[in-house]
Amino acid sequence: MSRIPLTWLIIGICAALLLPTIFMRGMFFDGIMYANVSMNFASGEGTFWEPKCTNTVMAICHEQPPLFFMLQGTFFYVLGNSFLTERIYDLVAALLSVWLLLKVMKATGHGQSGWMAVLCWMIMPVTFWAFHNNVIEGTLSVFTLAATLHLMRALHEGKHETLHLVMAGVWIIAAGLTKGVQGMFLVAAPGLWWLIMRRSTFLDAVRQTVLVLAVPLATVAFCWFNEAAHRSFAAYFESRFVSTFAGLNNTGTGRFHQLYELFLNTLPVVAIAAVLFLLMRKKAVAARNNRLTLFMLAAGLSGILPLMVTLEQRGFYLVTALPLIALGCAIFLHPYTVALQQKLAQKITVSRILTVAGAAMLAGAVVAMVALAGTYKRDENKLRDLETVAGIVPPGSILGRSTGGTDWTLLQSAWRFHKLSMATPETPAPEWMILPRGEQAPEDYEIVDCGLREMELWRRK
Repeated sequence: MSRIPLTWLIIGICAALLLPTIFMRGMFFDGIMYANVSMNFASGEGTFWEPKCTNTVMAICHEQPPLFFMLQGTFFYVLGNSFLTERIYDLVAALLSVWLLLKVMKATGHGQSGWMAVLCWMIMPVTFWAFHNNVIEGTLSVFTLAATLHLMRALHEGKHETLHLVMAGVWIIAAGLTKGVQGMFLVAAPGLWWLIMRRSTFLDAVRQTVLVLAVPLATVAFCWFNEAAHRSFAAYFESRFVSTFAGLNNTGTGRFHQLYELFLNTLPVVAIAAVLFLLMRKKAVAARNNRLTLFMLAAGLSGILPLMVTLEQRGFYLVTALPLIALGCAIFLHPYTVALQQKLAQKITVSRILTVAGAAMLAGAVVAMVALAGTYKRDENKLRDLETVAGIVPPGSILGRSTGGTDWTLLQSAWRFHKLSMATPETPAPEWMILPRGEQAPEDYEIVDCGLREMELWRRK
């Protein structure tokens, strides 16, 4: 019972960060692209190994491996093409991640601090941003935590070691089929366990690594010899790896930007740790497992540090590994969390206040989520302009677009909500063009006065 006030407070805080804007319109364009491919998969446009984005741009989309699109496509198949579909998927992924964090903490023997792990994870800004914007890394959090749970049951609890190591490999290859090599960093876990925990021999680490790699290696062999899978992954590596290492995706932030992002995202956790330490340092009596803390942090960093080999440095790439950073922080804070729980159990009035405050935050977050559902959090003018255009141009039209650079939000949203495609350089001159306000169309086009906000619609004379 001593955990209830703190639990309710943490649930309230996490709900306040995750829920209010999750069903609002407007999203980072990567997330819209992923929703497009998933929607197409559900309707039979494109296949598992040859996903489709739009009729023109990315007619075959190999920007990422295909598993995510099948998983989210299942939600589109069941729920339809409402703008809520990918948001519901992301909410389910977030809730699964919370559940798995609690299970992993229990498997490590720190179940009493499970909700502290959830708090440490959710207050990292890029975490709830990822679930608000449908980026693939949100799904990877689920796979990372599922693999970690099996690794802890095998390595820490010593239960059915072979089974759990093989199952960890299943979740690791699921991450690989979702994000490629970047998602498979936990293959290093048995080696890190031997190096840090000192509970096994080097030969044990080798044997455990072989068991973890069994399913991934079998899957790689299948993809190598299966023509469709081989062709798909060859196109993926050409699209992502070759261009990334050639510097074509250089974000201009430098190789160490991921460490800067990690520092920024963990600042809230550091603040909580400092407060807990100052308040509870004299009352903490539970033992602190420093080796397990170090293992979790090292495992998390194994999914972050390798990203610095390229110049494509995006903050949300951290999301895959942040659950492990949160687990390490929560395990380190365990003695202080337990001491705080024990102190709250003795202060009935304070406990009731925290419980009511947490419940009120949860209720407020749910009310805000319902009230804000369908309203706009970004790109309102652009999305409303597309709605107007879709009411004028025939369904399935191809729209000419600006030559001043690709507006990916416009391009992806046109297909996601209206099944309108954007012209490519190879497309014959389209009947319609949509351009930023003030940009002049070719001479054989005339403007269509339809009250757009930031765009202008043109039609060939």
